[in-house]
Amino acid sequence: MSSPNRWSSVAGSSNYWIFGVQACLVLLLIAGPARAQTEVADAFDYPIGTNPYYTEADDDGDGWHISLDHGQWYDVVGKYHIGEDWNGDMGTDSDCGSPVYAAANGTVVFAGSGNGWGNVLIIRHQLSDGTLLETLYGHVASFLRTVGDVQRGEQIATIGDGNGAVMYCHLHFEVRFEDARNDAGESVWGKPGNGYSITSAPTGWADPSDFIDVHRFSVNGGVEVYGTGVGLSVRSPDACSPSIGTQPDGARGTVLEGAVFCNDHTRYRIAWDDGTVGWSAQDWLKAVSSPLKPMLTIGPTSLNFGTVQVGSCEVVDFAIQHVLGTPPASGSVSTASPFQVVSGATFFLSDGQGQNVGIQFCPTSEGSFSGTATVISDATFTGSNTVVLTGNGTSVTYSVTTLSFPSNGGMTSGDGIYSSGSSATVIATANSGYTFSNWTENATVVSTSSSYTFTVTSNRTLLANFVANPVEVEVTITTSPPGLTS
Repeated sequence: MSSPNRWSSVAGSSNYWIFGVQACLVLLLIAGPARAQTEVADAFDYPIGTNPYYTEADDDGDGWHISLDHGQWYDVVGKYHIGEDWNGDMGTDSDCGSPVYAAANGTVVFAGSGNGWGNVLIIRHQLSDGTLLETLYGHVASFLRTVGDVQRGEQIATIGDGNGAVMYCHLHFEVRFEDARNDAGESVWGKPGNGYSITSAPTGWADPSDFIDVHRFSVNGGVEVYGTGVGLSVRSPDACSPSIGTQPDGARGTVLEGAVFCNDHTRYRIAWDDGTVGWSAQDWLKAVSSPLKPMLTIGPTSLNFGTVQVGSCEVVDFAIQHVLGTPPASGSVSTASPFQVVSGATFFLSDGQGQNVGIQFCPTSEGSFSGTATVISDATFTGSNTVVLTGNGTSVTYSVTTLSFPSNGGMTSGDGIYSSGSSATVIATANSGYTFSNWTENATVVSTSSSYTFTVTSNRTLLANFVANPVEVEVTITTSPPGLTS
């Protein structure tokens, strides 16, 4: 449905005759200022069948095909078809009475008879950016809704033959903007129009299936894989990248962005409930309205504490943010020594809420440290659920200097560089003839032990004081003549 050149693939494929100028489903796109609307049309689906996705071919097994395409020349009226005519694969009246569904949320603004159309029903929609558009359903056999608000996928009518205006039952499908006019220059807003143009690409018209293909899923909307049998490929980092895995039928996820056309497929970027994030083709996706699984984002995903002194601690924060999904998200954060969660260890967040988590780093020794903080939750994550932690432990060092007084009084040992908080022992050894007295620092006695042990908390200069031992002197006196002294 998303090939830009689809018109040429169905040329000449009409299997019924239209008498007069007809149209079946008109999608009128109005760009301009936002106007009052009951409900935003956040996504569009095909108005026929029960499958989420259809192709224009009649041999693909989906039960439907386009018999007369947008921009295709139609000999009967001598003009270009500016819509798409949907018909059952069995042809003729095989689709008579089949349900017609509202393509999107909106309000019925017209339900009645149109010239050459039979019964016509028009629904007005408003996109999230305020743009208004209308979907017109023509040739319907009966109305199920004629007034009020309708929901995407709600049955509004049944397929008919325009009250005999066309030979076979079918549905016509058009897209036109506010500046679209018929060949007479008249506005077609809110009116059935005529479904044909004198040019193949008139101003204001677009391919309707292409429009639906790029508006099938809304950002933040839920999707589910269906009908693959083997799983749906997920591509990353972009829509044209190789597959990184598959999602099985029934897997659900949340649309993050799209649509991107690549390699014959329109793809959306989806956050799957198992945590995988990547691009998947819309062909095997259907919108789901059940509450979306909450999604969390974490940032920053790495914390560097820098250099922290041994015995000290540093705290750095990261944030957990609930970014998507209706239900709240709860969980916890864990890490391991020398890192510790000191705040925000548990969380309970509603959509749009966030919480900071404080991680503390307390190195117990010198060196480099690394670890992770892990966020544990049943929510999905836009990226990783872990934060990388790094830091360095270092010690403050001080010098211990010893001196002897007098310098020849003895020797000292224990000088050196010590880490803050470590223990140091200085020893004084007296030389012969001297005795150790005490250790002084800035003329203050700090120890009287020759072996002095202390905790290093600053630079220190210690003086080992020695005193000379007393010297005994023997004096001999000789007199002459003997016996005389003085």
